[in-house]
Amino acid sequence: IAKAKSYSNAKMNAQTLVQRNRELSILYQASQAIGSTLTLSEVIHDVVSVITDAIAPSGCAISLWHQQEESLETLIDFKCENPDDVEESGKIYHLSEYPATRQVLENGVHFLAKISDANLDRAERAYMEKGNINVLLMLPLISGQRVLGLVELYEATSEREYTADEIQLAQSLCTHAAAAIEIAYLLQEYRSLTNDLEQRVAQRTTELELRVQEVEQLNSAMSNLLEDVQTSKNILEVASRQLEEANQEMEAFSYSVSHDLRAPLRHINAFTQLLLDRDFEHFDPTSRRFLDNIAASSERMSQLIEDLLKFSRTSRTEMELQNVGFNRMLEKLITDAQIIDENREIEWKIHTMPIVQADPALMNIVWTNLISNAIKYTAFQEKAFIEIDSSLEDGGQFIQFSIRDNGVGFDPQYAANLFGVFQRLHQRDEFEGTGIGLATVRRVIHRHGGRVWADSKLNQGATFYFTLPYET
Repeated sequence: IAKAKSYSNAKMNAQTLVQRNRELSILYQASQAIGSTLTLSEVIHDVVSVITDAIAPSGCAISLWHQQEESLETLIDFKCENPDDVEESGKIYHLSEYPATRQVLENGVHFLAKISDANLDRAERAYMEKGNINVLLMLPLISGQRVLGLVELYEATSEREYTADEIQLAQSLCTHAAAAIEIAYLLQEYRSLTNDLEQRVAQRTTELELRVQEVEQLNSAMSNLLEDVQTSKNILEVASRQLEEANQEMEAFSYSVSHDLRAPLRHINAFTQLLLDRDFEHFDPTSRRFLDNIAASSERMSQLIEDLLKFSRTSRTEMELQNVGFNRMLEKLITDAQIIDENREIEWKIHTMPIVQADPALMNIVWTNLISNAIKYTAFQEKAFIEIDSSLEDGGQFIQFSIRDNGVGFDPQYAANLFGVFQRLHQRDEFEGTGIGLATVRRVIHRHGGRVWADSKLNQGATFYFTLPYET
């Protein structure tokens, strides 16, 4: 009996050793087969091949667990009876409907179910009936401390009894498979990141090359532009010198002509007056009218020449810039104007003016002309109104001065003609003047680095503006 028992134990130990050697051989072959592939698709197929060879089920399916979405995605469903019928559909199962499957994934413990089990969950039973499954073994894919998914081994034709050794072997194979799947995922992600990085590098390189080409083109264009600017600058300097010379010659000519014409005009006036004084009684009315016209025309010619000389002096005179307060200047000019036109009723509104850097003599000419114009063109008003004001412009770089009246105004479409020499917008018999005053104003303001303009409507008054640089 003892020998029989000893023989029986030895035989069982031998069988156990053979079984263990077989399992170790299968695990070694599995590790070699699974570890030799790198892509996820190849790893999945190798896992299915190794498990089906070792356990010989009717079918085998591998699914991955998407923990955040609480779902299970089937990657492959292999049926041993029909090897060509491999389903790689990527079906999604929501774990809220399959509690047994959720338990395998959350606890990391295998689950064995038979279609004949009375306690089988309804959803699991429906799943098995739909797939013609009699026995279902679900094994977790565990890598380290993390469950990646599960492997399903199922029997379609019989209620096979899976032994503990088979389940242990299958779980060991699943552990190898989980490691291989995780490595394949990491490699796949690495390749994806590498490809993305290569594409980005290629894209950035292309963009950089384009930028370099653009910069080179811009540099070339800038070089050509600088050459053109230099050429234009040289041409402009020559043109400026020629213009300056022409202006000087014109001013000298104007001054000389104006100066030389004064003597003949004085003679005309003098001899006309002598002729009238001597033979006034002998002239008929027509002759007297002719002589009066000669005298008036020569007087007007003298005034034009005088104004031309003043206009010429405004550009020939050297400017002496100093701090100028316009309020005192305006007070004196208005007082003088009221003495001349003492019968006029004029309402003056003079605001406080800032102190500016300007030539006081030239600015006196500017204000004299502007005030004279305002008085002249409000002559038909029963009560004239003239306002002088100032304000900061262009961020405080310039001061804008204005003089506004309620006179006859002018058509705004002809505003640009106001500041030309001998330009008039009204008839001579309506308002006297030579048409040089505003041209003088513009020349003085331009010499100070400012600008001048006007705004008006017919019979609604006029406003004249000019600016001067402002230094705080």
